[in-house]
Amino acid sequence: RTRKNNWADWGRLGSVLCAQLLDNEAEMAETVRLIKSDLFHKIANDGHMPEETRREKNGIWYTYFSLAPITASMYVVYNSTAENLFTSANGEKSLKKALDYLFYYNQHPTEWTWFKDPSPGSSSSWPGNLFEALSGIYNEPAWAKYAEKSRPICYPTHHFAWSFPTLMPAKLNFNIK
Repeated sequence: RTRKNNWADWGRLGSVLCAQLLDNEAEMAETVRLIKSDLFHKIANDGHMPEETRREKNGIWYTYFSLAPITASMYVVYNSTAENLFTSANGEKSLKKALDYLFYYNQHPTEWTWFKDPSPGSSSSWPGNLFEALSGIYNEPAWAKYAEKSRPICYPTHHFAWSFPTLMPAKLNFNIK
């Protein structure tokens, strides 16, 4: 959970889930600190994630593969502590900007500047599950429309933080916009 790339993000998701299950406030606080400590080292001003985009053909996948556990961790944190990390920003850098970056380039892979002919996902798997889950949090109609054609999205395989986003929609007590 201390690495610079998606390994840390997955480790942190496991940590917040364990902290929530065990009602361990100290562990939750430490994991929240870790999430906040490097979130904006992971996200560039334009929204790309340098540790993930350098993965050549799989840069779009790894961007998703980092954002999925980050956002799932934030949802666990919100439900456990009421702290909203979804609005996190640092100057031009924001989680929303990273999500928008992934959304755009997944639909326009020929414009991806990091590698020729990258592998994009689809609305029925990744990143459809992520955008289905977060469309309710960010009140983003374009994300919902992207996922809509594949509903209900159920992605019950390993390594997916948002496995059943249609059946278990993520919502906060307010919409972020």
